[in-house]
Amino acid sequence: MYPAIAKLDSTHFVVSWKLGTATKTKVLSVSGTTISSVTNTHPMSESSSDKHLKLVALDSMHWILAWSETTGNSKVGSYSGSTISYGSEQQYESDGAGDYLGLCYKDSTHFHIVYECANNSNYGTYKAAVVSGSSISYGSSNVYNNTESRFNSIADLEEGNLIVAYQDVNNYQKGKARAYTIPPTKFRAWILH
Repeated sequence: MYPAIAKLDSTHFVVSWKLGTATKTKVLSVSGTTISSVTNTHPMSESSSDKHLKLVALDSMHWILAWSETTGNSKVGSYSGSTISYGSEQQYESDGAGDYLGLCYKDSTHFHIVYECANNSNYGTYKAAVVSGSSISYGSSNVYNNTESRFNSIADLEEGNLIVAYQDVNNYQKGKARAYTIPPTKFRAWILH
């Protein structure tokens, strides 16, 4: 359940998935049409409530795994040889679930996250994140849609420009996208057809 995948380099990728009560991660390699295991399967969590797993790679050896349970959580992952390691758990949302999340890469020490904030009427919420070693620091919350927002995705267009796409549940469940700059002070919205 909830499979997530991220490219590490031209021949390696990382996958996380839910199996029973465990969240698992593995790094694999590709040669032609053959996929091979690089690492052992790493059982990161044993919580039955983990859901909405998302991955984003920071470089060829490091990535972010984020997920939602009763709070929004994340960890820095890395691998060396056949071993996967995770840093300590960091919360992107401490006051409730952060469901329907999306991640995107900015650079090797920064990424973006969007999600449905359960503690704030399920509004679509954005945060910037900074990575230092195995630690993650999140910036302040910015609401980009003040109604229930599901299936959130984000893309970094560089030079401080972002695109967020989501399902606007209270507006006939329409697909919408918003473009804005960092800091997110101006929002422009489109309905996707």
